[in-house]
Amino acid sequence: MILKYSGEKLPFHKHLLQMLSLTSSIFKKHQIPYWLFGGTLLGAVRNGSIIPWDHDIDIEIFYVDRHRVHALLEEFAKNGFQLRKNIMPEGRSQVAKPGEWVASSLWFEDFHMCIFFAYWNFEEEPKYLTKNHRLAWYFAPPELDKLTEIEFENEVYPCPSNPKGWLTRVYGSNCIEVPAIQPYGNMNYVRKYAPNNIDILKEIDTNTGSNYEAKYKRRLEK
Repeated sequence: MILKYSGEKLPFHKHLLQMLSLTSSIFKKHQIPYWLFGGTLLGAVRNGSIIPWDHDIDIEIFYVDRHRVHALLEEFAKNGFQLRKNIMPEGRSQVAKPGEWVASSLWFEDFHMCIFFAYWNFEEEPKYLTKNHRLAWYFAPPELDKLTEIEFENEVYPCPSNPKGWLTRVYGSNCIEVPAIQPYGNMNYVRKYAPNNIDILKEIDTNTGSNYEAKYKRRLEK
């Protein structure tokens, strides 16, 4: 079963898709491999589109390419985007030390794209895992041996082999058919930038059997 979302996209999704398109062009120009990741990959596999209530874009690069990406800071800035290093705060990681560079992100105003790092050898490379992450977040080497392609928002982007297998490990065996209940963090973006788009909440309720719309309305009344 492939989900067909009925809710309209959030207005700020256009900024997220512009980030992804620009990043794809710049990375191709400089021959930096990358691929769709996390919730963005999940939306691509489900129905080739951004999840209606998602609040960011997720991609991944090889750990060894992180410095090459940040050498392009000015190129991103010329296009109106700010490239940042994500530094591990105190008490948030089981492995990484406070102050270590654990990921990157691209920003336009309040909207961002996450750039995660992939590791080939968990024993030799540092394992940056926050308390909310699992080893399953990082693709196993065979899945990165050969990148394939996947359609996403009417464009074609790189994708690791066996994306459904990875998504199942991370999000559960029925993740392709049944969306997970979304955290309030995503809903904060709806609240701020699309307060009248209750269709998104109805979409979640329909696909998860939850009562998220009522919970969100109560928050709006506070």
